[in-house]
Amino acid sequence: MPKILALDASTEVCSVALTCADKNWTETCDQPRSHAKVLLPMVDRLLKASGLELAELDAVAVTNGPGSFTGIRIGLGIAQGLAYGAKLPVVSIDTLSVLAQGFSMSHPERTSLTLVPALDARMAEVYWAAYELTESGLSVALAPAVAAPEAMLDRLSAISAGRELVGLGHGWQVADTAVLAEVYTGETPSALALATAAAAQLPAAAPSTEANLVGLVSVEPLYLRNEISWNKRERIRGQ
Repeated sequence: MPKILALDASTEVCSVALTCADKNWTETCDQPRSHAKVLLPMVDRLLKASGLELAELDAVAVTNGPGSFTGIRIGLGIAQGLAYGAKLPVVSIDTLSVLAQGFSMSHPERTSLTLVPALDARMAEVYWAAYELTESGLSVALAPAVAAPEAMLDRLSAISAGRELVGLGHGWQVADTAVLAEVYTGETPSALALATAAAAQLPAAAPSTEANLVGLVSVEPLYLRNEISWNKRERIRGQ
C-alpha cells in the first residue's frame, strides 16, 4: 500500500486516514460545521503517530463530492494546500464510490450485489449512484446524479430485476426502501476506503517541475448542482 494521506469532509462526519505498507492510522470527527477547525489537527496527530513527514508520502487523497458544498471546498482546499507545499500529487475520488468502497472493505465476503449509496441533498433531492460489487471488485452501474427520491427509484426499478440492491447512506432516510434487500443509513464515507481507492489511481511518476506540480494538485469539485441551484438553496436557508 502506498503512503497516502486521505481526507474526507463531504458530509457532517469528517475523517482522515494515513496508510503506509500494511499499517493504517485513522481518526473521525462527528462535529458538524467544524471541519475547517479540526481537519489539520487530525492530520498532524496521524503524522506524529506514524512517525512520517508529509513530504515522505506518495500522495494526498480527497473526496471531491457530491455532498456538503462547504465541506467539499474545505476538504479540497486543505488537501491542495498540503499537497502543493509537500510537492505531492492529489488524487480525488467521488464521495458515493467511497461509500461503496467502504462497504466492500467491511464485508469482504459479500459479492454479487448492487450497492446504491445515497446522500440527502436537501431541496427534496438525493445524490446517488449504483455500483456492481463482484469478486473482481466495484464497477459503476449508474453514474453519480442528483434527483428526487422518486426519480432515483424509477431508475433503480429499471435495473433491479434479478439483483440484490443494498442501500448505503443517509439519503435513504428520505426515500422508500422497499426496493432494497438491505439498507445501512448510518454509513458515512471512510477516509481509509478513500485511501484504498486512491492507491489504484496514484500517478505513476512524481512531479518534476513546477508546471507538473500545479497540474497534479488541481482538482475539480463534483457538486452535481449548478450555481443557480446552490444560490436558491442559500436563499431558502436564509428565510
